[in-house]
Amino acid sequence: MNSNEKVRKDILHKWLQNPSISYKQLVKQVGTSYYTTRRAVFRFKNSQTIKNKWRIGRPKVPSNKKLEKKVVSIIKKNKSMSIGDIARKAGTLHVMVVKIKKRNSIRKFKK
Repeated sequence: MNSNEKVRKDILHKWLQNPSISYKQLVKQVGTSYYTTRRAVFRFKNSQTIKNKWRIGRPKVPSNKKLEKKVVSIIKKNKSMSIGDIARKAGTLHVMVVKIKKRNSIRKFKK
């Protein structure tokens, strides 16, 4: 168990003794920040665990599927539009447009 899990365990031990306690009172008792306390309780309520979620590196897929659909539709309407123009029209970064194009196998030229 690492130090973060020990802190979360202390927070949850105090919180489980008195679930109606406010976060500010819990912060004073445990000696952590408000957001650390709130996050630990929220994590426990959602997943019933104090451990971190296991994953390797950053997520590869964007969490915004609506943006991906918007970028793909812009590209399909005007295939000659530059990546920068697509990004401005979609309200995102050009790097994200490149990743979306690669993920959807969209190319400007025929091979």
